[in-house]
Order: sequence, then structure tokens, then C-alpha cells
Amino acid sequence: MRLLYKDTAGNLERCTVPMFRLHVDAIFTATVIRHHAERPEHRAAIGTQDEPDRLESAYNAWRSAPKPLPRLA
Repeated sequence: MRLLYKDTAGNLERCTVPMFRLHVDAIFTATVIRHHAERPEHRAAIGTQDEPDRLESAYNAWRSAPKPLPRLA
């Protein structure tokens, strides 16, 4: 998975995360990485039990929320 993000100075950065050996949802992983890249105030919570619980709860709520249907022409 290739990720683009802005560093704290606003510069565009890129990184590659090998996903072939990981048994995790790629969308969840990308979302979490982007969240912490864009919200440095949440980085201190990385490694605590509360942070993955919070992220998983928010992600599950997003996945189960009704999504609008696309408009047909």
C-alpha cells in the first residue's frame, strides 16, 4: 500500500507499507496511519490499549453507518 501524507511542515510525503504478510484490513490500516499523520496530538496514545480500542470502535461505527446510494443518470 502506498500512502501520501503531509508532514508537520505541510510537505507532501510518501511511504510504502507492505501488506502481503499482514492479516489486517488495508482500509483500516491506511485510515489509522492517515489519522495519526494528520493529528499529531493523538500520536502520544499510540501503543496504549485505549488507542486501538478507540480507533476500532470509530472504524466499526463508520463501516456500519448507512451510506448514501450513488445517483443513477
